[in-house]
Amino acid sequence: MKEGLGLILFLVALPALIALGHDIYLFYLVNEKLANGMDFAALSALYAEDTPGRGFNFASFGFLWTHYAPDHFREFQSSLEQADWDAIRPYLRWEAFPTFGIFAAVIYALVALKSLFDRMKIKKIRNY
Repeated sequence: MKEGLGLILFLVALPALIALGHDIYLFYLVNEKLANGMDFAALSALYAEDTPGRGFNFASFGFLWTHYAPDHFREFQSSLEQADWDAIRPYLRWEAFPTFGIFAAVIYALVALKSLFDRMKIKKIRNY
């Protein structure tokens, strides 16, 4: 079991890493397109806090789904009743990286706690 634990922990973190990579890519892609032909003052103003919408944002599940699989999105939406779709829509607003990151952090914490309890159990057995 211990041999595959590292692989399992990597696979748990992989969706968060992919989502973060996607968000960084979009951030640099958008800012590179806006930066072409700008002088240094305009480029530095691009990164200022008073320019909403051009800062770093995390992509939501809904954005990822509608952007990369729009046909599947429409097909899924049309296959559900309106009440079921209204129940699903709030979850599509969740940001992908924080959601996957929190899930991975919880799994890592549970593995660390299990490892800690196993060590305490071994020490307790050795003391007898």
